[in-house]
Amino acid sequence: RSAGLSASMAVETMISSVWNSGKYLLLLLISATSYLGLITIPATILLRGYALSCAAAAMFVSASYRGLLCAFLICGVPAMLTIPSLMVLSLDCFARSAHLLRIRFGKYIYPLLDTAYLRHFLATLLLTLASVFYTSYILPHLLMLL
Repeated sequence: RSAGLSASMAVETMISSVWNSGKYLLLLLISATSYLGLITIPATILLRGYALSCAAAAMFVSASYRGLLCAFLICGVPAMLTIPSLMVLSLDCFARSAHLLRIRFGKYIYPLLDTAYLRHFLATLLLTLASVFYTSYILPHLLMLL
């Protein structure tokens, strides 16, 4: 009975980790489909940075040096996996939005059919999944050691 409860908690943790890691990625991809992405993409990146810094600061203030280690384990490692690729993908999405705006005003230059966008998306997706794996399976064991 407790094994079934533990398995359902693991699934809940995994779903929560996927959502927490993927919500910014999803927002960027949705923003790239409109010229309003020129506003929402920078706002998404600012929101991601602000949320990350507030979470790390709250952990540090709550427990001093142990809080600093917790902030590194909880915020730092997943951020090192996801932030660089998220920045690259945000530049691609921003370029797509700008291209749509050019089309809207009749300044169609060339079609954006490069494979770099797909490679950046796949790299971001793999790093996000690595972050989910870390958060779901490795982080709980590390936090138990503290």
